[in-house]
Order: sequence, then C-alpha cells, then structure tokens
Amino acid sequence: MRPEAQAAYNVEIDRMTDGTVWVSGGCESWYIDANGHNSTLWPTFTWPFRRRLREFDEAAYALGAAVPEPLPASFSGFSSRGGPSSSIVRTVPG
Repeated sequence: MRPEAQAAYNVEIDRMTDGTVWVSGGCESWYIDANGHNSTLWPTFTWPFRRRLREFDEAAYALGAAVPEPLPASFSGFSSRGGPSSSIVRTVPG
C-alpha cells in the first residue's frame, strides 16, 4: 500500500473514532494500542465497510509482479500444521 494512502486512511479512521467511547476513555479495549490509537476497529456499521470494499482502489497500491524471495536454508516447505506452506513473495514495479 502506498504510504500516502495508508496515512489518509488512518486520518479518516481517527476522525471517525474521535470522541467515541473506544478512544475517549471509559472503555478498556484490545483494539486500542499503548498510544491510545485504534489500529483495527472499524468505527461505524458494517455495511459502509462492505460497500467500501466492493471496488479495489488500484491507485492506493504499488502494484507489480510478484517475485519469490529466496527461502532460508532452514525452510522445510511445510507449515507447522503439516500442510504445504505458502510462498514468500515481494512486489517489484513493472
């Protein structure tokens, strides 16, 4: 995700939670970090969140081809649950 898009989203969430019980006191919540910042909780109804996720905002992301990272020598290829593990990838422009 592009840093400016993430920053804009964070500002929006902070604005939406400002003054709510989640961040203004009176509520002990695992959603709030040590700095009093809401890092995970969507502050309104679920339907606006679902509507927002209907379309992918390509401009908010640095898209590119997925390039496999070299796996560490200790990598077994299987997850701790015994199944195949997913590949480790990074994104490069282009």
